[in-house]
Amino acid sequence: MDSEQQVNNNLEQQAKAIFSKEFLTLETLPDGWNQ
Repeated sequence: MDSEQQVNNNLEQQAKAIFSKEFLTLETLPDGWNQ
């Protein structure tokens, strides 16, 4: 596996973790977002 693929995989894992943490509950939508 080359380093570019490793970086892409790492970024994807970070994005999934952030998405799960920030957006899993509708109660914590940012101001201005509709449910």
